[in-house]
Order: sequence, then structure tokens, then C-alpha cells
Amino acid sequence: MPTLDQVTYSEEATVAAVTDFYAFLTKMYLPESAVVHPPPGGWPTLASDLRDLGKSDKVLSLLSHLPYVCRDGDDNNIPEVTPSGRWSDWRTFGIWVRERSSDVDELRVITEDPAFMEHVPESVVGLTTSEHHVFLLDTERGVVYWPECPGRLRDGPQCIEDDPYDYCDDEEEADWRADGAAWSVADFFDVLKAEYRSLRWMPWNEYEVLGSEITRRGDVPALQEVYRRHGWPNLQRYRKEECLEETKAIMNALEQGGNE
Repeated sequence: MPTLDQVTYSEEATVAAVTDFYAFLTKMYLPESAVVHPPPGGWPTLASDLRDLGKSDKVLSLLSHLPYVCRDGDDNNIPEVTPSGRWSDWRTFGIWVRERSSDVDELRVITEDPAFMEHVPESVVGLTTSEHHVFLLDTERGVVYWPECPGRLRDGPQCIEDDPYDYCDDEEEADWRADGAAWSVADFFDVLKAEYRSLRWMPWNEYEVLGSEITRRGDVPALQEVYRRHGWPNLQRYRKEECLEETKAIMNALEQGGNE
């Protein structure tokens, strides 16, 4: 396991890791149009829109240069990036704050776990708006925390060996940092890709993702078989459109059967 002192933060590397992860998802299921990329120089008003968020300049700079999975105003058509989980579109959140349709306190609530959000420092920002997965990226230490992550991931070779009680003055901050696992930014996104490659996480259409560990539905093996038959996880052989057409047909048939 790497140790915390072996990890450093890089905005450029973080942007590259997020960009690569979203590109991976567009090859599997996301429409390419669902991912929006910043113009040269970054999203021009984001840092000023979110100046009262209580986050560091380093966080605001990162958010200004990230791509986002876009929201089209229809909650039913915001693609999930993890099972039952939508990711933070800080570009849109900034617009909401500017137009006073939302406030920064609401954003903290939906992107950081309300149970410990008061103990999340200014250097840390939430990546998700999901009750199932809270991912917190620390721009000082260069790691991503996944509180309450599955036990099978906690002792993986990529996990950071770390005892936050050694350096956190706030015990409750140390509690959430210790409650799960942490990875370097690049390794974290590799872990998420592995969940998709292994089909523990399975999109069944362009917008919804099932998790084999958080659903008891009997459709999981059927969906896994469809993906493998269409070439997954070999991206050179994988037939995205044909695969999603079949997974949608399976889910629709199961839903109709359940309503009879």
C-alpha cells in the first residue's frame, strides 16, 4: 500500500483523471453529449459564483477546470455516474447560486454527507450528489476518500495507508477520513473503472446504473451476460448501441412482467 507522504496533488493530473474516466463511461454507456468540457482557461464565472462556498482557492480552481456530466433541467435525464448516483455538476451549481435558485449551504448538504459536513475542511470538495456514494477529494493531500466503501475494497493494494488521527486536530474530521478508504486521485478512478469492467456496476440504459451489491434484483446475471456477449470489457470489440438496446429490452420485459 502507498503511504500518504508518497502522494501529491496536481490539478492538471486530477483534471486528466476525471476527463479520462468520463471518456471511459462514454465508451460504455454515456452519450458523448452528456459530458461538457470547459473552454480554454476554464469555466469563466464558476469561481466567482461559488466564492461563498467556503472552499479554498485550490478547490475553486479545480472546479473551474473540470468537465461535468451535464444536467438538462429534467431530473429523470441526468445520467448516473455510479449506481443510483449522480455526480456534482459544479458548473450548473454555480449558475444556480448566481441566479439565487440555490444557496451554498444546500450545495454542501447534497455534496457532502450531512452527518459530518461541518467537519469537512475547505480543501476538500464533494464529487457526488448521491446518497449511496459520497466521494470527497482532498486538494491538499491529493487523495479521494470513500467513506463506508465496500469492505472488499478497503485493503486493496492501491489504498492509501493512513491514520488520520495522527494529523487531524478535529476528531470528527478524523472519524470520516478513517471510515472507509482513500486512494490517490488516479488510483481512485482506476478503482471505479474496475467496478464497471467487472460488471459489479452495470448501466442498463444511457442514464441509469445498477450496482450488484446494492440491488437484489434478479436481472443482474442477465445484464452481465448481455454485456459479455457484446464484447465487454474489450473496448475494441464492445458494441455499445447494440448492448444497450438489449439491456433496455430486458429491463422493460422484467418491469412488464412484474406489473402483470
